[in-house]
Amino acid sequence: MPWLRTLCLVLLPISCLAASPAEDEAWIERYMGKPGQSAAPAGILPGYKIAWGELGRFVGQSVLVQTENGARRGEIERVEGGRLYMRARMHGGYAELKLRRDQILSTELE
Repeated sequence: MPWLRTLCLVLLPISCLAASPAEDEAWIERYMGKPGQSAAPAGILPGYKIAWGELGRFVGQSVLVQTENGARRGEIERVEGGRLYMRARMHGGYAELKLRRDQILSTELE
């Protein structure tokens, strides 16, 4: 089995060259520590489904609201007293809509 000994002698130095997990982690830490380098998403993307409790964070943002009577597009103006107040785009301009929580099926970021 001299071929096995030869194979081990050839592969042993190659396997020693592989980076250790600690070196990988150190490289990742250095890379992520630089300004502008991040693994986090740049922001919340269009299509993000907004839960009722989060709506207040999106004041001034364009949204698509699905209601029992169809879809409405517009900007969130405020959320208070169990209602969503939004400036909705209509055919000839805008209108303020007051939607109760139970009227809204879903809300997503546009």
